[in-house]
Amino acid sequence: MEKRLADPTLTPQKIAQAYGISARALYLLFDGEPGAVAGWILNRRLERIHADLINPACSTDAIAVIAYRHGFRNAAHLSRRFRQKFDMSPREARQKAS
Repeated sequence: MEKRLADPTLTPQKIAQAYGISARALYLLFDGEPGAVAGWILNRRLERIHADLINPACSTDAIAVIAYRHGFRNAAHLSRRFRQKFDMSPREARQKAS
């Protein structure tokens, strides 16, 4: 699953299918995880984006490029979700790191 996080079409149904289990079985495996499977996917993507934003090697990459790299199709959606998780915008995270 970690290897496919950058795929914007990654869904719980595709994960279940890849592992040969039902979607219900997959959701049971993620029981207690905030947001279940989709929440886990979102959180892992946001963590990877945050890591890139504070990484000096990625400092010249546009935020939209970083978003696309980690499975977000829309930079505005990233900004909303990023702020919900980190209580700052992606730009603020990058500025804080420099």
